Amino acid sequence: MVDDNSGVYKLRDAKAAVRRAARGGFVMDIAGANRVPRVRRVG
Repeated sequence: MVDDNSGVYKLRDAKAAVRRAARGGFVMDIAGANRVPRVRRVG
């Protein structure tokens, strides 16, 4: 994660997807979570 936010979710078999956000960044959508953390591409 890029931002300094933290959170814990007790999810089972949650699906996650990384998508492009505004200003060229990336965010991770997690099914069942109400937050969308910013992430950094590796590689």
